[in-house]
Amino acid sequence: MSLFGIGTPCPKPGIYFDMSAEDYHLVDAMSKSRLDALHRSPAFLKSYLRQEHEDTPATLLGSLVHLLAMEPHKFEGLYDVFENTRRNTKAGKENCDLSENHKRTPISREIYEKAKDMAQSLRDHSYLGGVFSASGTSFEVSVFWEVSLDCGAVIPCKARIDILHYDVPGFGTLVADIKTCRDARAHAMSKAMHEHRYHIQAAWYRNGLYRAEELDTKQFTLFCVENEAPYHAKGYNVSEASQVSALREIKADMELLGDCILKDEWPGYTEGIDELELPKWARDKEEK
Repeated sequence: MSLFGIGTPCPKPGIYFDMSAEDYHLVDAMSKSRLDALHRSPAFLKSYLRQEHEDTPATLLGSLVHLLAMEPHKFEGLYDVFENTRRNTKAGKENCDLSENHKRTPISREIYEKAKDMAQSLRDHSYLGGVFSASGTSFEVSVFWEVSLDCGAVIPCKARIDILHYDVPGFGTLVADIKTCRDARAHAMSKAMHEHRYHIQAAWYRNGLYRAEELDTKQFTLFCVENEAPYHAKGYNVSEASQVSALREIKADMELLGDCILKDEWPGYTEGIDELELPKWARDKEEK
């Protein structure tokens, strides 16, 4: 089943352990990133679907940390490390062309060393590190399911889970996602969770696993690592209360999507003039 007609149809609902990232991204289904775009506005989602999404330095660093932490044996087949990757220099252009001719991505030694140190910090963590080498841990797991809406629409959905382990001693099924960040302290990650909607991701993934194969999970864990030395690593479970709130938000957004599809109408923001106030934290500060 294809959702927007811009990729491959969604496969049969289930958990897929051997699907490549390229094949996963081609599947035309609702994902957490598409849900984020829809939450901004249906019109923004339509625009988002037409865009090409290229790597930025931050997303490249994140991809490298993921790979070096979870599947370092795949690195040499995907990347080449050079002292110079600047295309505005002769040496840099030659290095990039050589790498691309071999269908690999050229990266600078600076970003490689940083990503390697960040990944090692995760692997050295007293709790998190054990998961990477534990027997039964799966990485980059693709999940597909369907959601039937009140309006009658059936929406194909997907998720790409960083880490899945069915039986962590004393914990049960572990569903985890690696997050690179500037500050891994609790107050900063709480703010990041709100801004980047990690609670939505938690509920989306766990609900998807249950709908795909009735896999019951107890927690969604963030494996966080800072992008500045000494690259502190820290783990957090997304609270159940935050996920309950997320499920309500997901349901409302998915019903909105169904309505947009049935009517073929994709509205933007409301056109009225609204009242604008300072955020609550600023008002609280003024009242003290």
